[in-house]
Amino acid sequence: MCFDEWGPLELRPIGGVAWAPRRRPVRMRATYRRTKGTEQFFGFYDVHADCLDGVFRKRKRLPELFDAFRRLRRCYPRTKLFVVMD
Repeated sequence: MCFDEWGPLELRPIGGVAWAPRRRPVRMRATYRRTKGTEQFFGFYDVHADCLDGVFRKRKRLPELFDAFRRLRRCYPRTKLFVVMD
């Protein structure tokens, strides 16, 4: 199991198909103005199953990290886990 956390992840729209054809498209807000907040992602990659799993949390602290590890343990209740953290 490989573990990594990254963030903050912005919750902002990305220009799509209807965005480009306009003459002067509405500018997207700057990254320093996060009106809808940010999220942290705690990700787990299972090497044998080739599966990425994870949880989104509002903050990146030890209680949130322990919650992510509890969820990982619920997914694999009877196996021995080796977690690689960078």
